[in-house]
Amino acid sequence: MQSIKISELSPDVSKIYFNLLDTQQGIVVQILNQKVMVGYTLIRDIYQQPQALLRVDLPREIYYQGLTTIRYLNGFVLLLALLFTGLILWLFERLVLARLATLSYEVRKIRVTDHLSTVTVVGSDELAHLAATINEMITALRTAYLRVRQSEASLAEAQRIAHLGNWDWEMTTNYFQWSDEVYRILGLKPQSCPPDYQLFLERIHPEDRKMVAQTFEEAVKEGKTYSIEHRILQKEGDERIVHTRGEVLYKEDHRAIHMIGTLQDITEIKQAQAETIRLLEENRFLIHRSMAIQEAERRNLTRELHDEFGQWITAIQADAETIIELAQVESTSARSEKIGISADAILTIATQMYDLVHSLIRQLRPSGLDELGLVESLREIITAWQKRHPEVQCLFTVSDDFKNLEENINITLYRIVQECLTNIAKYSKATLVTIQLQIDSAEETLILEVTDNGQGMHPVQHKRGLGLIGMRERVEALLGKMYLETAPEHGVKIAVRIPIAEEYQQKYKPWK
Repeated sequence: MQSIKISELSPDVSKIYFNLLDTQQGIVVQILNQKVMVGYTLIRDIYQQPQALLRVDLPREIYYQGLTTIRYLNGFVLLLALLFTGLILWLFERLVLARLATLSYEVRKIRVTDHLSTVTVVGSDELAHLAATINEMITALRTAYLRVRQSEASLAEAQRIAHLGNWDWEMTTNYFQWSDEVYRILGLKPQSCPPDYQLFLERIHPEDRKMVAQTFEEAVKEGKTYSIEHRILQKEGDERIVHTRGEVLYKEDHRAIHMIGTLQDITEIKQAQAETIRLLEENRFLIHRSMAIQEAERRNLTRELHDEFGQWITAIQADAETIIELAQVESTSARSEKIGISADAILTIATQMYDLVHSLIRQLRPSGLDELGLVESLREIITAWQKRHPEVQCLFTVSDDFKNLEENINITLYRIVQECLTNIAKYSKATLVTIQLQIDSAEETLILEVTDNGQGMHPVQHKRGLGLIGMRERVEALLGKMYLETAPEHGVKIAVRIPIAEEYQQKYKPWK
């Protein structure tokens, strides 16, 4: 170390001096040669004025030693950093990745299997919280899964009881799925073979197969729901009747992608319907037969009343008149007068009995039906009813010829009008009654309508009325229909429609 005056400085050192002075740089280092390096710095006073230029000569070995030391220090620091990083990674793998891998494995096992076991929870950090949350989800899934299984079991049992199965057809992959009941309906063991459309067609009765296939094709092409009934042949050869219903699902581009439907065995239902129809036919036959027998009995009773009882009453009347004439001619005594009074009484009673018998005869058997026909007989009974009830206006209109109807149709229409007029007189308090009789030529149907403007009927009343039940039974025995429209204070309208085509009248003849 040496002190040199500024005036004695070499040009190079002067340059360094002025650089230190101008730039306020603290130290300037120069390498003189391979062995020595020089450092310069300014020494300032308390007023920051330069007082001396300090030069330090330093062997370069010390410099190299410093560099070596720095390299060792850097290597040591790097080694410590690597060790620390490895420790961090080991701890991360041990405490996080391993647990996360275990958790992922257990969750993946749940996904690929139906085993809904809970995952392992270790610690109290975020991973433990995540595992606990997954366990809660698994518990909820397990509950939902059990409910789904119970629902599937209930659905399968309900399908078994109802003989109703369901099927799915994924058209894009041609994947079919049948419920167990579809297999049973087709006469197969559940899940005994892969479901297939061709297998289903093979089970259809040969006479129905084309119709079913065409219905399927139209449903796919036109996108409409279909509902058909057809026959199938089970594996054992038993013939069953089924109801098939299907619906096609489409994508946004109107391309059919999925089809769902049901298959129901309705054999027992069809058999029950056939049995019901048979019983209804038998019941209709019995009703019609009983009415025919009743009318025959009435006809016989009418004939006996007219032929036997009527003749006796006529004889009594004649004898009473003879007694009166003899009493008036042969004697004027008080005894003859008493005889005349008794004879008058006998004549009066006989006349009343005669009128009563004729009234009973008309009620038992409308003789005008045989002699005058339906229209005139109805007109006669309506006129007689109008005389007994002058406060009610009764209008009767006929628009066709009714001369060639079957006798049972004439009797039925006559009795219905008779019953309607009786009910109107008893209950309706009507002031206007209209009776219309016509034939619908297009449908070959006879139509009778009886309407009044009375107080109407309560819904329960018209369901329980014996007269209405009897009228309905008479009409249904002729394969007809009876309709009733009524409401309190709005009158009553009874409409009867009876088919009169030859095919229907042929059904009446075995019942006569």
